[in-house]
Amino acid sequence: MFLLLTTGCAMKTYSHLEPIKPTIPYICTRIPQDSTVIESINPHFIWSKSNELDVTYDFAIFNPPKVSSADSHVIGDSYAINYSYSYGEPIYYREALKTNEHIVEKKLTAGINYRWSVRTRVNDRISPWSTYNCFVYAGLVIANSKNNFFPFKTKTPEYRKPINVALELAALNGDLVAVKKCIADGTDVNTKEGSVALMYATLKGHSSIVRELLDRGADVNSKNQAGLNSLMIAAETGRLDIVKELIARGAIINEKTTHGQTALMLASWKGHVSIVSELVVKGADVNAVDTYGGTALQAVFSGRYTSTSHYNRDALKEMQQRDVKVTALVNGMDEEVKEKKMQADYETYKATQNYKDIREILIAAGATH
Repeated sequence: MFLLLTTGCAMKTYSHLEPIKPTIPYICTRIPQDSTVIESINPHFIWSKSNELDVTYDFAIFNPPKVSSADSHVIGDSYAINYSYSYGEPIYYREALKTNEHIVEKKLTAGINYRWSVRTRVNDRISPWSTYNCFVYAGLVIANSKNNFFPFKTKTPEYRKPINVALELAALNGDLVAVKKCIADGTDVNTKEGSVALMYATLKGHSSIVRELLDRGADVNSKNQAGLNSLMIAAETGRLDIVKELIARGAIINEKTTHGQTALMLASWKGHVSIVSELVVKGADVNAVDTYGGTALQAVFSGRYTSTSHYNRDALKEMQQRDVKVTALVNGMDEEVKEKKMQADYETYKATQNYKDIREILIAAGATH
């Protein structure tokens, strides 16, 4: 979710029983990749004991949640988002356990972001499933996530084909000659993890290698384990020429990551005006919503404050160290410091203007939230 940074403060409250093993990360997470990773696919769970007499426990594991509601509003100078989640039927369930721990008897799938919870039984009375709420702030962004089951992730197995490593390194380093040699020697440009070489070349902006790999059959829409494809990578990193090339080769513009993010959201978040314009012209959905309720317009808001707050941090810190006030752009200021301040101001203006332009493009194309 764009509007939650991984820095900040977290506060958690539990509705009933608390998880002991696996633990919940300190940062209150709604982002699955931040969940505690466990090695076993038959994990061992422990939770706090109930103080009630003659109590037994029900235990369940659920698939990842979906947002059932999300609303946002402004509190002072901060942007607040409230989330609630809906959960389907559990994929694993055991009833009336006599102790506050359980080892899963069914093998779980590796590399999946699950949720788990427990509840109590006393005679005919059954408690609600245990959940936790959390409050997080990061800069100007506040998130309040409600009714969460406890997150964990099973470890992803390693299955990279060794024969593809040379091709991937060549693509990453921009070595077109080596890329052609690897392909001529029989290296497959696609793997189980997607066309990694194409993603690497896209990430580094090696346009000639991108074209070569596509000519040789690289899957333009293949994704990695996070659900990212080459178009999304190009959109986020500002590679307009590669964005156009991938679209011309059949890239699906409105494809989503595992968290529901699109190439348009990523480009909006990073402030790439020309790429946002290109994607909109080519039919990008300006009102697409990600797993956490985020849209391209919300990505603009988050990206603007994330970017502009970092551009001038170093310059302001140096001025403060020299006991120079931020507002003192007057005679007597050290020329070096003045130059840094002017550059920081320019970068801040440029970033702010980019996000204003993107907002206008999105609204003109029909974005409503």
